[in-house]
Amino acid sequence: MVRRRDLTQGVLVMNRVREILRLRDEQRLKQREIHRATGIARSCIQRYLQLASVHGVTHEKARSLSDEELRAALLRKIPGRRREAIQGEPDYAAIHRELVSRKGVTLELLWVEWVNRTGAGYSYSTFCRRYAKWSRAEKVTMRQHYAPGEKMLTDYAGETLPQHKVISRLFIFFERTAWTEDLRYFTNSAN
Repeated sequence: MVRRRDLTQGVLVMNRVREILRLRDEQRLKQREIHRATGIARSCIQRYLQLASVHGVTHEKARSLSDEELRAALLRKIPGRRREAIQGEPDYAAIHRELVSRKGVTLELLWVEWVNRTGAGYSYSTFCRRYAKWSRAEKVTMRQHYAPGEKMLTDYAGETLPQHKVISRLFIFFERTAWTEDLRYFTNSAN
């Protein structure tokens, strides 16, 4: 079996990368078709196409660069990925207020806004993990004790339900009586 020597220090020879980009950009081939045409592993093709997409390297740009410049362009670090490059933490209290106060706001939408505002930031999963850690640490509860039947608690359910053939909207409210006694006390005292 003859092994192909297209790797230099674990990095594909840049002529092969140019060929991958040419087949993608000019021939409009898919990764599997590029694999069949070149014999390069599909995982390697996928990696270099992803690097080219992230760094904006096209076949035209790759042709104008030397091998060293192309390698540097494909393998350079993405700005904002190092922890020290990220300027400060997001204001999680403000993010929480936005989530609670505005209808239709998601954590992903707030993450996108934060990344666009700062120009760099954490990945979405890291952002969610740090927000969850903050919200666990900032969990605020207010215990209120009520006697049975003393108060009726009402809560608004949110969105209105669509009504067919009726002009008005249907609002849903939940009500329950407030009672904070421990139920185990009553089940144990009955015995």
